[in-house]
Amino acid sequence: KFKVVTQMGNQGGSGDGVIFGLNGDQDFFINNRETSKNVLFFTEGTERLRIDSSGNVTKPTNFHILVARDGDQTGYNASNMGDVIIWNSVVTGDSSTGAADHFNTSTGLFTAPVTGLYYFHVSVNCDYNVEGGWINVNGSRPNYSAFYPNSATSADGHLTYHITAGETVGIKWYDNGNTSTTINANTNHTWWRIVLLG
Repeated sequence: KFKVVTQMGNQGGSGDGVIFGLNGDQDFFINNRETSKNVLFFTEGTERLRIDSSGNVTKPTNFHILVARDGDQTGYNASNMGDVIIWNSVVTGDSSTGAADHFNTSTGLFTAPVTGLYYFHVSVNCDYNVEGGWINVNGSRPNYSAFYPNSATSADGHLTYHITAGETVGIKWYDNGNTSTTINANTNHTWWRIVLLG
């Protein structure tokens, strides 16, 4: 149960064309038999996914965003569980097209464009030795969301977490009892990267 598609005028030799259909286990398969060629998936005329001849999978328009601080954030309450860092700058050159539409630079909150598993990597330079970090989802600390940066003024942490479309996510950089701190603007050490994994 399969079909062979070849270029017009090609007789469809053993190494030519594309085969697609159902195999013996009733799994749907696609096989590009052309040497060193790729399988491409498009929507609305734009390539969305590519599988190269070595099996590498890339998604050129996959959601990703990089945000940072433009100027120091002073008066940050590192002790209050709900206060998040206000990332007030989107680095558009390191973000996917339209990604900025899903980030509020006034509140520092990311709004998930689709439901899926997201990778969060955050790095912070501040004026205190951070004790811990986590994501806040819709204003609250969810279970299984903590990470533990090294106790230093420059530290980073990362995690993956399933987020539902429309939920907001912020970053908490915690220090018990420290209610007025500074998050330093630093292109090397203060930023937040978000990548949709799938």
